[in-house]
Amino acid sequence: MRIAVIDDEKYSRVALIHQIRQLLPNAELAEAGSGMQAIELLEKQSFDVLFLDIHLGDMEGTTIAALARRLM
Repeated sequence: MRIAVIDDEKYSRVALIHQIRQLLPNAELAEAGSGMQAIELLEKQSFDVLFLDIHLGDMEGTTIAALARRLM
């Protein structure tokens, strides 16, 4: 399973990734700390699950969600 965690708050990303690793130790995890990083990540690879913050510093998470749907 491929999972991306996208959040501009580093502590939130780290905490969520830690929890995911405990539940799904074999999952492939990727992370992004901004909307632009998220776009680059989504253009390079596909994911089964996205954990996406709605209010990123440089753009809205809903924009990223719409892009992810188009790329799938």
